[in-house]
Amino acid sequence: MINRLIPINDSHTKAVDDARDQLWSIYHDLKAYKLNPVTEQYQAALSNPMQYQNLLRNA
Repeated sequence: MINRLIPINDSHTKAVDDARDQLWSIYHDLKAYKLNPVTEQYQAALSNPMQYQNLLRNA
């Protein structure tokens, strides 16, 4: 999904990079949650807002 986006300016490029970082962070957080389930960790991992409109539509 993220690899298909074509940023048209520096702001979009940063948003794509940030979203990719967020996805990896969520992935690692969910792996940690699987080992030690704490509801607050799960909710915090999924509460990050995205800025680039195509990311929002495709998320």
